Amino acid sequence: MWKRLEAWAVKDAAVPQSQKQLQKIWKLSQPAVSQILQDSDIAVAVKALPRHGNDPIHYLLTGVARLALLDPC
Repeated sequence: MWKRLEAWAVKDAAVPQSQKQLQKIWKLSQPAVSQILQDSDIAVAVKALPRHGNDPIHYLLTGVARLALLDPC
């Protein structure tokens, strides 16, 4: 789990990502990304943002994971 969160943070820990974007970052299929985002281990580090119309759901790193992975600069 932590390696996936680190890969996300390399892209930009402060920017929300859609499942499609996470597929590219993690090099996984959409069903695999969906499963990961539902896993209780990662759910405490990721927040689903409110959906706007038909736009895809975006996810944001949150909590201690966000603090640990944000670039301090």
